[in-house]
Amino acid sequence: MAEISLNDHRTSSDRINLLTRKRPDLIIITGGTNNGASQSLVSILESIGLSSYMMDESQRPHILFAGNEQLQDEVKSGLAKISNLRVAANIQPVLGIENIQPAQKEINEIYKEIRIKQTGGLSEVISWTEGTFSSTASAFGRAIRFLSEKYEPEKGVLGVDIGSDATIMAGAFNGEETLRVYPGLGVGSGSGGVIEKNSLELIKRWMPFELSDQEIQDYIYNKSIYPSSLPLNVEHLEVELAVAKQALRYAAEQTIPSLPKQLGAGGTLLPYMEPIIGSGRILTLAPKRYQPLSVLLDGLQPTGVTTLALDQNGLLPGLGIVAEANPLLTVQVIESSTFLNLGTIIAPLGVARPGTPILRIRVNREDGRSFTRDIKYGSLSILPVDLGEKVSLHLRPLNRFDVGMGGPGKSGKVNAIGGVLGIVIDARGRPLQFSIDQEKNRKRNETWRKTFSKYE
Repeated sequence: MAEISLNDHRTSSDRINLLTRKRPDLIIITGGTNNGASQSLVSILESIGLSSYMMDESQRPHILFAGNEQLQDEVKSGLAKISNLRVAANIQPVLGIENIQPAQKEINEIYKEIRIKQTGGLSEVISWTEGTFSSTASAFGRAIRFLSEKYEPEKGVLGVDIGSDATIMAGAFNGEETLRVYPGLGVGSGSGGVIEKNSLELIKRWMPFELSDQEIQDYIYNKSIYPSSLPLNVEHLEVELAVAKQALRYAAEQTIPSLPKQLGAGGTLLPYMEPIIGSGRILTLAPKRYQPLSVLLDGLQPTGVTTLALDQNGLLPGLGIVAEANPLLTVQVIESSTFLNLGTIIAPLGVARPGTPILRIRVNREDGRSFTRDIKYGSLSILPVDLGEKVSLHLRPLNRFDVGMGGPGKSGKVNAIGGVLGIVIDARGRPLQFSIDQEKNRKRNETWRKTFSKYE
């Protein structure tokens, strides 16, 4: 994958050489608001047109233009005869407003055409399904959109898939979907991209063990070359989990501003979601069940009351395809034990000094027994509730903290079901704050790790 932008200072010759060397399957052209400046974009179009003309006809890329709509006629006249051109509505028609759904639909169609060309017999398989075909990301997003229409309308549903080369985030509120794919950001072949898009320091802050920078970096780059290799010890497993957390944190920070509902100043916090579903081998094949919960909790940093679930069999994309043809079947699968409940999460919002009481929680069991806990700011606590056990929680925030019950300081009741790790109270604050001293971060991560492992 490569990128050409208006400010990359490449000459036309450099751009043409890059495109002819890479021989991409797809070129996506965006830029400019409608009726805005166009001359800079025209110079890039000329380079793309010339490089496509220089390629053999069978190797010419698909081109999707989703930029300034004023240029559509010029794009068609210049590129339609020398490439497989598609045109979609501008993804940013007005500054600050996004409209990416038309472009996503065209990309899915292009993806189908490319895969049919690359995979012998695929066209026949598609004919058996009455033409139904979708990329994994698109199907994943469709499943999340379907789920958002079945759960609480005032909350959204979030799905994340941490793959070898890419991370997918799909959020939906009452059928309104936001889908983002981050290529080169994964835990296998994309693990090197996590360093490049972030930094080694941001990965190290999640480590509970002390390892040298060189050892961490060598392991990550070796993993990117041999993505199917397995960690040979606990330290290397923790490196992979740290990469997963930072990949997810980066993806979340990039996606949250695009979600329909916002929370926090400038929309920097994840809004209230129910449930949050994680997918990907780094989560489903983790040796300990607290590890996928820890990755999702630290990487996403959910707010209020939510459930963390695991798509342990990787069914979400399949359900997304089936949902349109047979919604009832999809509902039946979802209501079965398809998703593993990792735990109910309660994450109060607010700021206080460490050790300040911020939440009083009473847990009422079905047999009439109950117990009360006072939660202090900066702590990570687990309430012992068995997997599948139904409980009623009475939440009373202290010191103007907010647990999503209508505002700061407002109490409320919520029904919950115990997960693999019961009920998790995350009072560490949002967003999580780290020290510039890596040793302090390491000790704190080790404390959190020991808290989880007690209840494994």
